[in-house]
Formats: sequence, structure tokens, C-alpha cells
Amino acid sequence: MSIFFYNFPLETQKLASTSTKDIIPSDSKYLEFPDFSTSLSLDDQAKYSYVEYCSFDDYTNPTKVVVDFPAIMTAIKNDLREFRKRSFHSLDAMQQRALVKNDTTLVNEIEADKVLIRDCINNIDTAKYTKGDDFKNFVPDVLLVDYIAKYKSRF
Repeated sequence: MSIFFYNFPLETQKLASTSTKDIIPSDSKYLEFPDFSTSLSLDDQAKYSYVEYCSFDDYTNPTKVVVDFPAIMTAIKNDLREFRKRSFHSLDAMQQRALVKNDTTLVNEIEADKVLIRDCINNIDTAKYTKGDDFKNFVPDVLLVDYIAKYKSRF
């Protein structure tokens, strides 16, 4: 089975993909690739997973699909910001509880975690993401911490 990347909508530089050549508009340029497989390189896997961030090298005579890795990382950063909000919500609630208890040490520890969470995403340089391998282990460790469990014993 094959996957076809084609120019759509016509007159734009956007791509779409399909497994059926029959639906490709007759005026659209296209390239054929093997079906997705986890054995593909991460660069090639990105073409299938993030087609909205792909383009042809030449729209009049395409020879390859080009992946905009910095744009993918920008989108992932936005997703991580949403994930980060959940951590902030929990930390803010616990910080208020610590304030009520007048536990300034705990308030300061929670604030330090909030700064780490804020900075870990703000400091991601999307321009450094130029190939699929750059995305391995890109989620900052501080986003994986269960902050409720971390501070539970302190309340």
C-alpha cells in the first residue's frame, strides 16, 4: 500500500495525504511513498504524522516532501503549555493552602517548582529542532512530576 502526498487545496503550498490516488485532483502534483511503518526514520515518520507542517521542495516538479521541524516544535510547545496549566492549577491550590498554614518554606518550594515549569517551556529554542531525532525525550522532566504526590505529606 502507498501514501500519496499531494498539493491541496490547489494554488496553495499546503499538502494533504491519502491512501487512494483516485481522490487527488487532476491538476495537483503528488508524490508516492510507502505506507507508514514504525521502521521508518523519525524524519520520514514526521511526514505522515505532521502533514500540515510539510511542503514540497518544488511545487511545479516535486521530488521530496520537506518537513518544517521548528514549526512542529512550536505546535508541541503550545500543547505543552496547556499541559503545564494543569500543573499550575494544582500548585496554585497547594500554595494557597500553605499560605493559610503560614508555611513560608512550603510556599517558596512550590513557587520554585512553578518557576521551573514556566521556564522549561519558555526556554525551548524551536530553531534547534531540525530533524526527527531532535524530538527524542524532548518533554522536560519537570512536566512529568506528580506535584500532588510530591507535596501531599506536607499538608
